[in-house]
Amino acid sequence: MYATIEYTFIVTRATHNNKVEMEDMTENERQRMRTREHTRRWREKQQRQLEGLQKQVEALEKVALRMQEQHTPSYAQLVVRTEALMRQNEFFRVELLRRQSLYSNLLNQLPSLPAMEFDPRLYDVSFLYTHMWKEFPVVEAIDLTHVPPSFEMSGWTLRASTRLKPHHVLYDVRKQIDMQDASMALALSWFMLTDTPTFLSLSDVFRRHVLVHFINHSIAVVHVELALPTCTRLIYLLCYRHGAAIYFVGLHDDLTSHYNASVMRFLPHETTRGYLHVSTGQHVLQTTGDDEAADLMQMHLFLQLRWEHSLCARFEPLVVDAP
Repeated sequence: MYATIEYTFIVTRATHNNKVEMEDMTENERQRMRTREHTRRWREKQQRQLEGLQKQVEALEKVALRMQEQHTPSYAQLVVRTEALMRQNEFFRVELLRRQSLYSNLLNQLPSLPAMEFDPRLYDVSFLYTHMWKEFPVVEAIDLTHVPPSFEMSGWTLRASTRLKPHHVLYDVRKQIDMQDASMALALSWFMLTDTPTFLSLSDVFRRHVLVHFINHSIAVVHVELALPTCTRLIYLLCYRHGAAIYFVGLHDDLTSHYNASVMRFLPHETTRGYLHVSTGQHVLQTTGDDEAADLMQMHLFLQLRWEHSLCARFEPLVVDAP
């Protein structure tokens, strides 16, 4: 406490002395004294700022040195890595040239692709699916069990109607086939659809059969020429094998309109050795009379008869076990 009082007294006395001295000075002397005081304070401020900047520079240099020691490789390491990458790039360049030469020779040896004989749309899976999925629900919904039989021959029963759908004839032909396996009959039927001699033998109406191509062994595109009583018709038959059935969609040669659609089912019996063959579908009629529908149904019935004879000639019937 005494020290504080003494310091305050000294400062007060010094201030008083300065005031007395300032009063004794002229105006120029007082101005020079104020200038020297301002200069001294500015120099002290600049000195403090310089010392602060020097400390910041020293801190940043330490950080930079530490980062350089931890992450930046030396110049010798960079040179070694660059030389290794240059050798690797040269190896890749030579390997690339070798492979290009090899593939070029292979392409020269490969035969050129044959020209497409048919419309490219027939090779478009989405195009085929669009037509098939549009017609399959229609033929699956056909039910002619309430229609009286139109024709019966060799165990085959044909029902047909032109009244249920305008400009169409709907049909249902079926037969109980004994002593034959359903899966084998389906496999042989698929073979007959894709084999040209067998297909042409099924009907005198078939004059030309060309297998366009397969898709996943479940879809076949077939080009067929039909010699009908009134005209010659070219159609593309889209065949789809699924489960215990084979679906068909016939397209005109313009690939925009449908000629027919059908499904052929092979339904095995649970108790007897054999299966029920059911074929349902529809044909588009070009005329309004019944003659065209009758001719188509007669052709379809004879087609089923020849199909059965060809099928029976290709495998032995099942043998019934002795009691």
